[in-house]
Amino acid sequence: MGGSLDITVSSDKLISACIHKSKYIVISTDSLKVKLQEYEKAVNKQNEWTIPFSILVTALATILTAQFQDMIFSKETWRIIYNIVSISTCLWLVKSLVDKFKYKKQCSLTHIIDQLAAETEQVDELKLKSEE
Repeated sequence: MGGSLDITVSSDKLISACIHKSKYIVISTDSLKVKLQEYEKAVNKQNEWTIPFSILVTALATILTAQFQDMIFSKETWRIIYNIVSISTCLWLVKSLVDKFKYKKQCSLTHIIDQLAAETEQVDELKLKSEE
C-alpha cells in the first residue's frame, strides 16, 4: 500500500486524516461518531447468528433425546414448549443470517473509508460553490 495514516484533531472538532497517497479526509467528530456506530452495528450483525443457532441446537438435541416427564406440566406440554422454542429460534436464526449478509459489505474498513471520503468530497463541493 505504501501509504501512512496520520490523524489530527483540531480545536474546532474537525478530524483530518492523511490516507494513502496524500488523500485527506476531513470530517466532524459528530459525523465520525455516527459512521463508527454504523460500522459497529454492521460488525455486531456478523456474529449475531451464533446465539439463535446455539439455542436451536440445544432445543433440537433436547427434543430428540429427552424423555419428558410429568413434572409441573404434562409430557405433551413440555414437548409443545420445546417445539415452540425451536420454531421461534429457527425464525430468529433466519433473520440473523439475512442481517449477516445484508451488513457484510458495511463491515469492511474500505467501505467506511470510502464513505468518509465521499463525505469529504461533498464538503469540498460546498466550499467551491460558496466561493463562487
